[in-house]
Amino acid sequence: AYYANHKALKVQLGWDKLFGIPLETYIPAEKLAIEFTNGSEQMEVLKSHLCKQRNIKLVKLPFKTTETEAEYAERVKAVFKSVHIVPKKRLFSTRTMILFMSAICQT
Repeated sequence: AYYANHKALKVQLGWDKLFGIPLETYIPAEKLAIEFTNGSEQMEVLKSHLCKQRNIKLVKLPFKTTETEAEYAERVKAVFKSVHIVPKKRLFSTRTMILFMSAICQT
């Protein structure tokens, strides 16, 4: 949400108005949904199907136990860059991404 706001994009957190089930992070203008945690297999299959039907790019970004916070931050940055959400370099530092991801994971 933090980085999308720098591009003046509306970000929906925990939004359930589209499907009736919540998407952790949804950026309507980019048709991008980002999930940072894994739900039940059945729920994940349903979200994937519903996003595909509506031509929404669904990205799963759970933290892997084998990666460092810096590596995870790089994966998150790559997703934002893939949809051209690239704020000023100082705002997109690895340290800032780690703080941002820590905040998301605590919600």
